[in-house]
Amino acid sequence: MSLMSSSSRQARFFLSPLQKKVTVFSVDGRASHLRLVRFLLSCICAANKTAVVLDTDAIYASNSRTLADQMDETCLQSITLRIPARGPARASLVASIFSTTTKKYDALIVDDLNALYHLLRMDDRSAIRELTAVAKILSYSCRENRTMAFLTAYSAGETLRKETGQRSLLRIGDLSISMRVSDSMLYFRCNNGVAWSNNTFTVSF
Repeated sequence: MSLMSSSSRQARFFLSPLQKKVTVFSVDGRASHLRLVRFLLSCICAANKTAVVLDTDAIYASNSRTLADQMDETCLQSITLRIPARGPARASLVASIFSTTTKKYDALIVDDLNALYHLLRMDDRSAIRELTAVAKILSYSCRENRTMAFLTAYSAGETLRKETGQRSLLRIGDLSISMRVSDSMLYFRCNNGVAWSNNTFTVSF
């Protein structure tokens, strides 16, 4: 899939119901995750929007050359990549999320929730409650500032099925959308909240 393959009309149609909301995307593996990354960036660029990416899982950093090769200069300038600072997990990670509010953007991308969840759990078992609180504050910020936030999580098949809080992790946002890849197509389904017609969106790559 070419990163810049999304048309402006298609991108705006995809993004429109996600405006002023926190959306949690669930993927079933690393390959699907990268497809989602490329599609989200293509939509942001095609819609002439800006984004700040908090890369906790290094999927953007580790694939930066591949992603950059498929972005023109204007698009590159519209995406800001941020990596959490070293330090105590709770202090640095949560602060990194909210420090992005000092920069004007249309979309905030936090990748990924599983990494945040496991790192926060190193302190205690309140990680899911803290992430839920963070999502609620982000949701308020999105409504007030007319922005949007995308959080990504691996579905239960990619993590321990009995992981404490895994089910709740996928539903901490305003919308919960699953994505799967099949036959050169990306299939999106909104499982919590209301998005597109029939709560589904399909695009080829």
